[in-house]
Amino acid sequence: MTSAHSRLLKRSLALAILVVIAAVAWLGVARPLASLVEDSDADLDRSLKLLAAYHRTAMTQPALEAGLKNLRTQDAALIGLIDGSTTEVAAAKLQGEIRRIIASNNGEIRTEQNLPATKVGDFERLEIRYEFATPMNSLRDVVHQIEFYVPYLFIDALQISAPENVRPDSSVDANLKLTVRWGIHAYRRLGGGA
Repeated sequence: MTSAHSRLLKRSLALAILVVIAAVAWLGVARPLASLVEDSDADLDRSLKLLAAYHRTAMTQPALEAGLKNLRTQDAALIGLIDGSTTEVAAAKLQGEIRRIIASNNGEIRTEQNLPATKVGDFERLEIRYEFATPMNSLRDVVHQIEFYVPYLFIDALQISAPENVRPDSSVDANLKLTVRWGIHAYRRLGGGA
């Protein structure tokens, strides 16, 4: 029985050595490889999900660009705002329009002063101070054209003076020249316009 016992012992020892070798192989090689494969699978899944999200985002790009173009068109079409790519361009347009309105009503500008532009939210307020002479019968038309002008113009600090030699109780000539001082302001969207 010793030989049978010895064979059994040798087989048990061989089996134990084989189990130890398999465990060492599992812990040293197979487990890290399995972990590496699992990590690789997880990375692949993450990459596929990111790629799918990117693809969905890319598919919405044309619609987003169309929406942005629509907003820019609406923004450009906002009535009431003076356009100009810079403050100076917008102020020059404003000056030109005011000069045209005053001149078309037989007025003559004596002084004109651009005030510094001020930021008001997403807009810029442009203001110009004027002193001009206009016949008394034309003043109403000048004010009317300013008030109903598009883009919108606003009158500030209005002062009207008659010549010193006119008396309130006498009949007044409709062509009498009045001196008018006022500020005109308009708004421009920051970032410019057409």
